[in-house]
Amino acid sequence: LQWVRPPSLPSHTYVLPLESTNVANTSCKYVVIDTGSNLTSVPKDDYFAFLLAARSHQAITFTIQGHTFHFPPSLYRWTNGSLLFQGDSPLKHTIVLGSFFLRTSRMYLDPAGCRWDMV
Repeated sequence: LQWVRPPSLPSHTYVLPLESTNVANTSCKYVVIDTGSNLTSVPKDDYFAFLLAARSHQAITFTIQGHTFHFPPSLYRWTNGSLLFQGDSPLKHTIVLGSFFLRTSRMYLDPAGCRWDMV
């Protein structure tokens, strides 16, 4: 996967373009992977759409540069069922994926970008 540098986002963030998601009516265009956070943040305006998807207990999918990643409810819920995402992303049109999404994934970083695969 290749990083992009959208002019509307801070230059210190590593951003991947979001081609699509199965979450209806979202305006999200980018994904930031933040291994230092346990929660995932979605923009306030998109939180309700993600909440509806989570309530149906469906896998949430993200397509990035032709690769579709599936995240089942076990990756976005605590064991007691509460959600591991909030509507507080500080970056417009951007989902910040916290480390809980990476529990069954590996991410390899190098100066050219990253490679992300499911374990």
